[in-house]
Amino acid sequence: MPKIREEGEKHAERPAEIFMEDINTPWYEARHLGTRLVFPKGHIIFSSSLQGLHFIASGSFRLTYLGANGEERGRLHLGRGCLFNEIPTLLGDFRYNVVFRCLEASEVWRFDTALLENMEFLAAFPHLIANLLRSMAEKSYTFFYSSMQTSGTSMRRLCALLLQMCRQNKPRMSQNDVANMLGLHQTTVARLIHRLRKEGVIAKFTKNELQILDMARLRELACCPSHEKRHDRGRPSNESR
Repeated sequence: MPKIREEGEKHAERPAEIFMEDINTPWYEARHLGTRLVFPKGHIIFSSSLQGLHFIASGSFRLTYLGANGEERGRLHLGRGCLFNEIPTLLGDFRYNVVFRCLEASEVWRFDTALLENMEFLAAFPHLIANLLRSMAEKSYTFFYSSMQTSGTSMRRLCALLLQMCRQNKPRMSQNDVANMLGLHQTTVARLIHRLRKEGVIAKFTKNELQILDMARLRELACCPSHEKRHDRGRPSNESR
């Protein structure tokens, strides 16, 4: 098989932007315990003014994380069905520098911090607490994975992400989402995907389907460690997720 020439970029071209939606949908049933807020498109909220847990019932927000010098360190795009401001709500006096920009007219429900310490609420809605824990774990994993993908060639980083995606029931990310997560331009990702198809490594990559034709080659391009290879041992080389 001809060797795939890897892209020469060693670093992300721009701050990575992570997209999430519908990870906290069950919280919609508890909206009667919160306060309804409506924000117009373009409205900006600073983290220092936020109090309590916020649930996006409709609309979307972009969270921009800023470093000590004011530089962008990453972005999180949250759509409907997502909670935000969880960590400050749970830890209390926790300072972090984030700017929240409303990308479209949005409806948000704010839950007081005391709600998470209310025993009646905890007894009546244990599944919401379980959902909160799962979503925080998913966010933590996503941010950790994104931070680990700031080195190596673009091809290696893309293939490593495809390996992670193929373990899910469905990809849930478009090529544009992948570009934002890796901090690459969409044209770069499209070019790499085309190359992987041409060389017979993958067959299809859409938001609803990822079909791997040559798992061994994909691992090789991702420089996958041996324990990852053992994890997938026994799976057919032609996988569709």
